[in-house]
Amino acid sequence: MYRILVLVLTATAALTVACGPPAGPAGSTLRSTVDARVDVGIDRDLGGVHRLDYETALGEPRRIEIDVRLPAEPNGSIVVWSHGGSRGKSDATTVGTRWGRVFTRSGVTFVAVAHAPRSAVERASWCEAMAFDDCDTTRPLQWDRSHDAATVFDWVERHAEPLGVDMGRLVYGGHSAGSLGALVVDGATTTDPLAPVGPPDPRPVAFILASPSAAERFDPDSLAAIDRPVLALTGVGDQTSSTSPSQRVATVDALTSAPAHLVWSSDPDNRHATFNLERLPSREVGRGLALAGVMFVDAVASDRLDGFASAYAARVAGTPVGLR
Repeated sequence: MYRILVLVLTATAALTVACGPPAGPAGSTLRSTVDARVDVGIDRDLGGVHRLDYETALGEPRRIEIDVRLPAEPNGSIVVWSHGGSRGKSDATTVGTRWGRVFTRSGVTFVAVAHAPRSAVERASWCEAMAFDDCDTTRPLQWDRSHDAATVFDWVERHAEPLGVDMGRLVYGGHSAGSLGALVVDGATTTDPLAPVGPPDPRPVAFILASPSAAERFDPDSLAAIDRPVLALTGVGDQTSSTSPSQRVATVDALTSAPAHLVWSSDPDNRHATFNLERLPSREVGRGLALAGVMFVDAVASDRLDGFASAYAARVAGTPVGLR
């Protein structure tokens, strides 16, 4: 079972996701509730862009870029974030910009990942090695995403102490295609030869799926076997050419073994980008989505996930919120 939180938010507390200053000082509505803060021994030179190199399963060299965004007052939690858009990106500074701002303001270290696109030559090499006939369709290749994520987790693990983060508080999330990669890291297997492949990674303790991919793209038994906590965000208007909001809900429905929570925005002016905190129909919707992410990460870090839904509902009291 999961709980569906329907957000037609009319909360009066101000939230600016990217259009102005945060809603108050350290005690603002989006500050982390995790008490312990790490404010000594942080190597702030680790903030910024890093390029990571690794060898793919085919023996090819591959380089990806990450952008490490450090909070002013780190609390030990860390979110690694993958972008949407299956064709890939090369500039990590453009990934998850508003989600990164929300999390760092709450004390959470944020690592944005740019999944580099493959060139035509690289795609041809991949097709030959994988005996995949229709190489023209590999332009939106996502096969690398789970391997890219493992490389990022390796980097975070090596630098956890100077970053002031706890690997036991590592949350992996993403928007749209990024959520597909996150589910594969969580143990899902796909029915799509172009989607990510690779073994699940045990290091993330929880996952955030902003605009989750359609249930039809996954083996249903693999979704049912997932047991790590999941927060999913979708709603009316979260439509692409291949996926409807109801298909996104069905994915969360299939997570029968996981403590999964679905946040649903019923604002008719939502767009697919809304759940990446872009093209927001209102500040109330932005506040509701951002607050869900911050409170979920805090609940995971403080081992209070059982109280997440009721605490979240209390924060949006007076708005049309339903639990399922």
